[in-house]
Amino acid sequence: MYVKKDKILTIVICCYNGGKYLKECLDSISKQSFSALPYQVLFIDDASTDNSVQILRSNFSILDNVTLINNKENNGVVNCCNMALGIIDTPYFMRLDSDDYLSCDALEKISEELSSSKCMDFIIFGRWDKRNDYLQEVNISDDIYTWIASATVFSTEAAKKSGGYCHEYWEEYDLYVRLLEDGCKHKTSNCRIYYYRRGHASMTNDYNKNKAGIESLKRKWGSRILKKYGNYENILSYYGS
Repeated sequence: MYVKKDKILTIVICCYNGGKYLKECLDSISKQSFSALPYQVLFIDDASTDNSVQILRSNFSILDNVTLINNKENNGVVNCCNMALGIIDTPYFMRLDSDDYLSCDALEKISEELSSSKCMDFIIFGRWDKRNDYLQEVNISDDIYTWIASATVFSTEAAKKSGGYCHEYWEEYDLYVRLLEDGCKHKTSNCRIYYYRRGHASMTNDYNKNKAGIESLKRKWGSRILKKYGNYENILSYYGS
């Protein structure tokens, strides 16, 4: 059985051709204090054609509690996330993108927030947006459109009850809305734990896909619901909808 009952947090990495930045991502995990928060790593390689799996295997000796799942075919990030949810049996989990990385004290900060924020279904943490060598501090508010898929610690039970990830382009917004509409409790933390890499080739830099994703959310939820949880008008204005 993959899960060990003494672990608190599962770090989920869904990777497709993430080799360029993966070593930095894995190093950021290995530098964490295991005693700060007992964790395990679930790495799902989505049929990468680069050296992602080799990089992971070369780091097995310095990483604690890693499970590798090798998809034979590319299933996409949503299916990989739901595959992870079907496996996770720790009370909490968080996503870590293979091109991003944690602060050196991330698990310590997560542990402190979990201890002081009992009965929360998810906690949103701050981050740094990274463009080349420039870092911008990002503080988190209750506006979900400032949140990202990572840097959030979820109650595994709450995420499973919500139905997991749906096939929306903005799957994280859809999940957040569902959790909030279900009455789940959340907290935004002033602690920054995550370096979010921007400005390189990725689907989140595709303007047309982003616009289509927002329009899809609007069709699913309607403007009234989407306005409840943040500055939806600003998003619409940016994408010209």
